[in-house]
This record gives sequence, C-alpha cells and structure tokens, in this order.
Amino acid sequence: MLKADLSPRDRLILALDVENYAQAQAWVEKLKDRVGAFKVGTPLFIRLGPPLLEMIRRQGKPFFLDLKFHDIPRTVARSAEEVTRLEAFGFNIHVSGGFRMMQECVEASRQIAEQEGFSPPLLLGVTLLTSLLEEADLALLGIQGREALQERVLLMARKVQAAGLDGVITSPQEVGLIRQGGFPREFVVMTPGIRPSGTAKDDHQRTETPRKAIEEGADLIVVGRPILGASDPIAVCEEIVREIEEGLQGRKTR
Repeated sequence: MLKADLSPRDRLILALDVENYAQAQAWVEKLKDRVGAFKVGTPLFIRLGPPLLEMIRRQGKPFFLDLKFHDIPRTVARSAEEVTRLEAFGFNIHVSGGFRMMQECVEASRQIAEQEGFSPPLLLGVTLLTSLLEEADLALLGIQGREALQERVLLMARKVQAAGLDGVITSPQEVGLIRQGGFPREFVVMTPGIRPSGTAKDDHQRTETPRKAIEEGADLIVVGRPILGASDPIAVCEEIVREIEEGLQGRKTR
C-alpha cells in the first residue's frame, strides 16, 4: 500500500538506465536525496543482479524492479516470490498475461512477505506500453482508434483491481481516464513517458509533463533520460519536483 501523504520528491522515480555498476552507483550517490526511488529495468538487472539492489539499499533508497513479468501463472508466481525476497519497493507484471496469472502473482508475493516478516511490495499491472502508438501496432492487439485504446486501458485497469493488484502502470494520457473510472483513491497509478517541457520524447509516444501527469492523478512518475542526459541533473530533478508540487496544487483547485 502506498502512503497517501507522499512528498513531491518521493513521487519521482529515476529510471536507472545505465550501462554498468560504476555508473549506477555514481547516479545513486548523486541523486539519492533528489528522488524517491530508483527503477531497475531488465537489461541492468540481468547484467548486475542482486548486488546492484544491495548497493541501492545501502544508500538508504528503495528500488522498483521493472521486469514486466509475462508468462504462465506458475512461472510468474515463482518470479514474484523471488522478487519479494529481494525486498523490492515494488515490481510489475503485464496485464495481458491474464487474470489467473495476476491473482497467483499477488498471492505468492503476499505469502512470502508474510513468511519473511516484511511488507509486501507494491504490485502494479502494465496496461499498454507507452511506445505503442502506430495504428499497425495497435491493430495487432485488436485496437482500432483512440477511443478503443482508452476502453482497453480501462478494462485492463478493472481486471487489475479485481485480481487484487495495487494499481497500474499506464501512459500519462490515460491517467485522467482511470481517475474518472470509479476506482478508489488508493488504487495506485504510476506513469512513465514523463518529459519535462522542451525535452525529447525518445521512444515514448504517449508522453506528458510532470505537472500535467500529477494534476491528472498520477501517484508516481518515472523519469530517466531527461535527467541522466542533462548537463545539470540536480537542477532537472529540482524542476521536476517543483512541477509535481504544482500538479498537486492543481488537484486541489479543481
């Protein structure tokens, strides 16, 4: 369960998209007081494994494992058990893996957490990747047009809730849709594809600014290249946190 009173800084997650341990350690040490957590993706986890996570933990920071599990239910459940043993702040699975897969993943993770004596990690379902925008790509998923895309995301979010997950990872452009969809406020929405004003989209197609994403109702935002590629990453973090503060204020004035 995510705390309702998260600070603006704690809502910012840095995508640790780097090449090696030395780079990862340098970024963690540099920005540990500027962000809430670090996201570790599949390439870096395969390369460095648990020692990377232990380094982040030693620096006093939580980590989110972005491994997007998608397999038969038993395999994903076993993977969830191992991620939970690593004491991750959270991890994700693909909603398209099916309802049973999601249910077994939730049960496995919570059982291990109870056995080991710590809080279960935040478990989020990935709806549709933010790189998907081309009509041909969406057509492969049976999605024709923007309205159909939104309907699919909303349906996936409802399946996530019914399966017992904590929330979803979705495009910032669908955050408002979910917040207006009748979900409880504690249903967590994390969004990647966040780009401060004036920065490149890179390979994310459905993007938004930090302020807009938070104002629409995102709880956590993930930012990588706009920070890692900046000449002054600390200043960029501070600007993003300022935008988050503005977004939270914008919620109150609605």
